[in-house]
Amino acid sequence: MLDEYLKILHNEFSELETDKSFRELTTVEIGGPAKAFLEVKSSEELVKALIVVKTHSIPYFVIGGGSNLLVSDQGVDKLVIKVATRSIVVEEGLVRAQAGTSLQELVDFSIKNSLTGIQKMTGIPGTIGGAIYGNAGAYGQMIGDHLEFVSAYDLEKQEVVILTREECGFEYRSSAFKTNGCVILDATFKFSPGDKESLSRESSEVLAMRLKKYKPGLKCPGSFFRNLFTSEVPKSALEKLPPREDTYGKTPAYVFIEALGLKGRRVGDVEITDFHGNLFVNLGNGTAQDFWDLAHLCYQQVKDRFGVELHPEVQLVGLPSISSEFTVHSSPRLYRGSR
Repeated sequence: MLDEYLKILHNEFSELETDKSFRELTTVEIGGPAKAFLEVKSSEELVKALIVVKTHSIPYFVIGGGSNLLVSDQGVDKLVIKVATRSIVVEEGLVRAQAGTSLQELVDFSIKNSLTGIQKMTGIPGTIGGAIYGNAGAYGQMIGDHLEFVSAYDLEKQEVVILTREECGFEYRSSAFKTNGCVILDATFKFSPGDKESLSRESSEVLAMRLKKYKPGLKCPGSFFRNLFTSEVPKSALEKLPPREDTYGKTPAYVFIEALGLKGRRVGDVEITDFHGNLFVNLGNGTAQDFWDLAHLCYQQVKDRFGVELHPEVQLVGLPSISSEFTVHSSPRLYRGSR
């Protein structure tokens, strides 16, 4: 599909790459090739790329740091645009960060400058753009809590637009950017003053807890399934779970998976870790198919046992819905650790 556009893209972008493997572009190190790949390092380059794809009706896909992303083994027959714009500036008491800036950079910047609001989001991988796109959060803090506005390129209007926090349409692990046709350029935040020592201590405590789950070197996309609002979980399902304290009004997805004894379950070269039921890792030679099969197994067993449907927090690209009754392969699969 993209072949007919490659000449145009090569003429427009001398740095264009072809058949770039998503194993190099994602934290899970899985996925087939990007037919065409372009890394942009300024908002001007990003806008130019978006103008080109709009003008020539070129299929495209935008990525940031590559976390929270699972791409099919067949890859993506589109122009993949990696946003690598990075800067943080303070203007009239507001903090503006470009979309490609890592979330950790912004957390560190806020602590260094005694600003409170996102210190508990330390250790979350990915970029500012990706965090806003998926409404990232942790330990009661959300990326949108202190957001003033977002600058984005609207492909339909073909112009840069400013969206307020309300216009970003934040919901749990979602935002309007998943459907509104806008690509985030930068975001402006207004934080409150805080005590640097307290912020640093709080951040360190959260990071220590996070590292117990996301151990260094793990090839994973992040938590695979979204947590559930406890108010939306049937009482009959909660009664089947071990007693536990409510966590910010949510019931973690892992408690359902662990209650079924699925920790350590393995499909191909992808495994649910033995220390956290919502952490799926690539052991080295895993495939997107392995991930999908293992996730579908969990989805189906949780649904059968608890009457609860788990939904992926990870963005699936080129893969069917986890709730699909049919897998995307025809050969028998290897399930290890079966009970």
